[in-house]
Amino acid sequence: EEVLKLADIYVKGRAVISTWGMGLTQHKNSVPTIQLLSNLMMMRGNVGRRGAGLCPVRGHSNVQGDRTVGIEEKPTQAFLDRLGKAYDFEPPREHGYDVVETIEAIDESTVKLTLSAPDAALFSKLAVVTTAILPSEVDLSAIETEPDGTGAFVFDKRTPNQSLTLKANPDYWGGAPEVGSVEFRVIPDQSAIVSALQAGSVQMAVFDDKLVADTIGGSVKITETPQLSYHVLQLNARVAPLDDLDVRLAIACAIDRQEVLDSAALGAGEITGPITAPAFKSDPSARPCPEGDVEAAKEHLAAAGYSDGLTLHAIVNQDGYATSVAEAENIQAQLAEAGIKLEIESLESGAYVDRWIAADFELAVALNGGQPDPDAAYGRYFTSTGNLNTVAGYSSPTLDELFAKGKAESDESARKETYDAISAELEDNAAWVWLFTAYNYTATAEGVSGFVPMSNRSLQNLRDVTVD
Repeated sequence: EEVLKLADIYVKGRAVISTWGMGLTQHKNSVPTIQLLSNLMMMRGNVGRRGAGLCPVRGHSNVQGDRTVGIEEKPTQAFLDRLGKAYDFEPPREHGYDVVETIEAIDESTVKLTLSAPDAALFSKLAVVTTAILPSEVDLSAIETEPDGTGAFVFDKRTPNQSLTLKANPDYWGGAPEVGSVEFRVIPDQSAIVSALQAGSVQMAVFDDKLVADTIGGSVKITETPQLSYHVLQLNARVAPLDDLDVRLAIACAIDRQEVLDSAALGAGEITGPITAPAFKSDPSARPCPEGDVEAAKEHLAAAGYSDGLTLHAIVNQDGYATSVAEAENIQAQLAEAGIKLEIESLESGAYVDRWIAADFELAVALNGGQPDPDAAYGRYFTSTGNLNTVAGYSSPTLDELFAKGKAESDESARKETYDAISAELEDNAAWVWLFTAYNYTATAEGVSGFVPMSNRSLQNLRDVTVD
């Protein structure tokens, strides 16, 4: 009825503006959907007419507009005076704290960072794949289509949803790469990637599915690389009944992690605790019910008042990675043995991420990125002020104190003790149910050499590749 009403309004409209935002532009089927919308507008002559047209709205919460009216991370006193007068209140006058107070270029190869507080994880944070160093005069809007960097390769061309081509940077500080260009092709289906490798139309590919990697054969070389990223069942402890520790422990005890690994990933991985970084690695055997214990799970349920069982809901990303749905289904079967009915909602990637970011779930089957330093990996999740604490669904004063201690401590052995205590706090309170770390599989065709896969999935070693 509402759709028909909308259609009637559109048909009778003499001039119509069609507006859409990130919900369409980031959707899995964004291109054909927007094409259909554009065709509909053109069919009625609503393109090129005064008062009509297509109006895609850029996201990011109108950041430019905020800056234009004076809203910044450190607003001026004059702006705060005007804001207080306009809305009849006294705005806070003290600025918040930044760990990095200043960054000063000493010379062409030296940078000085001044910190307001110790941060032992700083260098690890600076080295993550997503960190970018930009010229001070960079046009932030221009780099969205014209990247500006100093890496081994520079931007050449891009065909949306099809390919991205980079060319060698002759001015790269480490020397120009051996290969003149690299083309990244978008091939959504992993079996199609295998066919392309076998046909010789691509020379390198990365898989997360052991079964697919095992089918390639021939002269293609497969390299198995352990990952820092971890497979996990996230629990939202801020919603009932998951706000009850016994319910969370029942879930944690009911799940045999090895069975999930064997069933979903063919055993290709390693059971993990919260921290996957080698220097701070958690001990999975130190958790409650390290091997799964259905009877203990039932006891926890009874203690929470659910002797007759309960029903929970989980979201899963159906197309984000190879093992997601299989993990969810195995967890569902195991929880059923303890009297917990798990209803699974499979979502395409865009919808899943939206729900995940909004913490709109009870449980979420997830694959989260790991980091070489545990503060970089979990400080944003499990501290009360972390930017992803809403998603984490759990925090405590104890965790806040431990994370602050780990961040300020420079002695590695002392930091290890602190992060062991953090792991224990997370596991004993069943904040999440950590499952396993898996492998990535890098396939290189005959004649390709020099590429060394990394556990953080960085492709920086493409700079060392040679092709015969």
